[in-house]
Amino acid sequence: MKKLIIKTIAFSLGILAVGVCLFYLIMATCAPSSLGNFYFRTGNEKLAVKYAEKAYHKSEDISDLATLVERSAVCDNSELVKKYGFTLINHSDYEELSTNKGSSYKYYVAGSLVEALYKLGETQTAIDTAFDNTLGYSQVNPIRVLISLAMQGEDSKTLSTILSRLENRESKNELCNNDISLIREHLN
Repeated sequence: MKKLIIKTIAFSLGILAVGVCLFYLIMATCAPSSLGNFYFRTGNEKLAVKYAEKAYHKSEDISDLATLVERSAVCDNSELVKKYGFTLINHSDYEELSTNKGSSYKYYVAGSLVEALYKLGETQTAIDTAFDNTLGYSQVNPIRVLISLAMQGEDSKTLSTILSRLENRESKNELCNNDISLIREHLN
């Protein structure tokens, strides 16, 4: 009798384990975005980004691409931000997506891309991307992200290049002029 109970429990646990594994495989294959959301909420950054990437490759939808770039930025994965950030900002539906996400979304994506490029040592590309994606010089913009990173890293060469490009900028507001003064002070 005791053996029968042990066999029944072992068989039940085996069936349960197989069921859980099958459920996970089905979720990973058919609904990677749900699995990515689960891992993101639980703080497993590596798997959250992995399944966000799988979800994008499966659907090729701009919302999945945006999620991938956002999660890569939050998880500080510069390689993926660079790889998919340019794809996002050059996507034909990007204007509509950024309008739906809010006025600062474009600067968030561009700022994340600039930060990733700078961290990867692609300084000139970061500078060009920052200036190409900053229309109005507002409190938060990609150029200011780059200025902050260069000041933290004591990168006077990058600051000099930014200063030169800011001085040549046609439409300068008070904030832009303040940043020019700040960079000059920092370089002296």
